[in-house]
Amino acid sequence: FDRGLRDAKVVNLLIKNLILAERLEEAAAAVAREAREIVPDAGTYLMIGSVHQLMGNRSEALRMADLAGRKAASERERDLVSQFRHNLGSAKDE
Repeated sequence: FDRGLRDAKVVNLLIKNLILAERLEEAAAAVAREAREIVPDAGTYLMIGSVHQLMGNRSEALRMADLAGRKAASERERDLVSQFRHNLGSAKDE
C-alpha cells in the first residue's frame, strides 16, 4: 500500500474543503505544512494551484499546473489540468 498516495488524497480533500469554506489562509497553511510530507499527485498540485490562484498568485498557480501536468497519470487528470490552465487564462482576461 502506497502511504504517500493515501496521504496525498487526504491532503487534497483537506485543502479542497478549506477552499470551499473560503478559509484561504488556512488552506495556504495546510499546503505549507502538509504538502511537504507527502508524495504529491496531480490532484495535490491542482489543489495547491487553486489556493495560489484564489490568493492572486497566478504565476505560482501556473507553476503548479505544470507540475500537475507532469504527474497526470490518466486522461481524466490530464483533462483537469487542461481545464485548470484554461481557467487561469480566462481569469487573466477578466
